[in-house]
Amino acid sequence: DDLVTGVQTCALPIYPLRASFDPNPMSLRQDQLDDFQRRGFLVLAELFDRNEISRLAAEADRLLIERADLISPRNLRCRFQPHVTSGESLFEVFDPVCDISPVCEEFASDPRVSTVLRDLLREPFLLFKDKLIYKPPGARGYELHQEDRKSTRLNSSHQIISYAVFCLKKK
Repeated sequence: DDLVTGVQTCALPIYPLRASFDPNPMSLRQDQLDDFQRRGFLVLAELFDRNEISRLAAEADRLLIERADLISPRNLRCRFQPHVTSGESLFEVFDPVCDISPVCEEFASDPRVSTVLRDLLREPFLLFKDKLIYKPPGARGYELHQEDRKSTRLNSSHQIISYAVFCLKKK
């Protein structure tokens, strides 16, 4: 499988993302909270079902075609990576994406995500970053890294949580 799409959003504890919550949202168990505190990450493979992931993957494909007018090195919302062997410039990111995609906005503001983030942070939060990352074949990718306060201009009292939804597609 080739990884083709990742939607990453980050949360900052300030204000609620959405006022309405699902009456039966997923709440984290204590062992999941403990695991997150110990390891620094948590995998929730069942948060979205296959149909939802397929819908998000289809939206990523749609944006490549229907919003090709935005894809330019001169557009600050777009980023490119060189191909590992040819050096060809490969489109990689719409950043931000929620303002051009109601589907991505829907996933970013989903009450299941809000509940998980609220449980992890133990306080209200604010979505401050959203992006759609494509990983085309041959893209170099990034070194292992963590989001840090320097890159986001936050002070030490702010917590940062990044979450990602990955859509895998067979070629």
